[in-house]
Amino acid sequence: MRLLVVGAGASYAECKAANLPDAQTMPLMKDLSRKLWSDYDPAPFLEVFLGEIGIAGYQRDALEVFRELEAKTPNLIEQFFASAWSHRNELFTPYSRCWDDLMYHGLLRPLNFILLTGLLANNPDCCFPLAESVAKILRPGDLVLNLNYDLIFDVALRNAGRVAAYSPNITSPGMVWVFKPHGSFHLAVSEEKRTACFGQVEFMGDVQPSDGARTFLGFVPPRINKTFVEHPVARAIIAPLLLYEPDIVSFWGVGSPASDVDLFEMYRHMCAKASRVEYINPSEADAKRFEMLMRRQVEHIPTADQWLVSTSA
Repeated sequence: MRLLVVGAGASYAECKAANLPDAQTMPLMKDLSRKLWSDYDPAPFLEVFLGEIGIAGYQRDALEVFRELEAKTPNLIEQFFASAWSHRNELFTPYSRCWDDLMYHGLLRPLNFILLTGLLANNPDCCFPLAESVAKILRPGDLVLNLNYDLIFDVALRNAGRVAAYSPNITSPGMVWVFKPHGSFHLAVSEEKRTACFGQVEFMGDVQPSDGARTFLGFVPPRINKTFVEHPVARAIIAPLLLYEPDIVSFWGVGSPASDVDLFEMYRHMCAKASRVEYINPSEADAKRFEMLMRRQVEHIPTADQWLVSTSA
């Protein structure tokens, strides 16, 4: 059994394989705020956050100040989202919670816009050749931990002829079991009914269901020391995966931020008895850090193309 872990670098690699310019590629952690907030201001959370880190009395735009700080402090956006999460039930507009606005206008909509104007432009059939080649490696009974909100790999599974079941729904023989604990463009959550449901992958946009459920309500943004226990939907999605001990674990486009407390404990559990752990990422420094965090030998493979050659051999 193989567990394939799909991160933001996988979506980025698909964009680069399509020769997209940087402005049209799906974001990575290092350029997340620049791409998400090109025409959006995450106020009032941003002002609160700057005050918490000791930045007060500035005379310029708060977002400009944040971006200057971010250039000097890697993963500052994780600290921002941690702050926003801690104040999510305190800040309101006359019409809605500011947290909902941040998730919808500061995450879902800009991500969807980048996808629609980049990878999906002039691609009406939603073909993702690189992701589809990776998906074809998977066999019935394999597992996919997809950390991305977008549907690139979800559609690739369908295009590759792989039938997916989404946790917490139970998988069946002949299916690949997919886990998306961070949320997804097609995960609708109803706070009122306390229910969640994954939709079909045919529609790539951000349609909101008519029954009051919202796709952005299931989003778990990147933040310092996040744990799934704080997110009931994420906890329900990820729980069955902890029962498995895959023989092969392949990480594609996954970074190594130590802030993912729950994820790294789960990674270590999954990798402990695996006969092979593969880390597909162009950064040798990330690979060495990941190996240190996993506390075991990890095979570093710079690109998905190289991994495909070695896996198919």
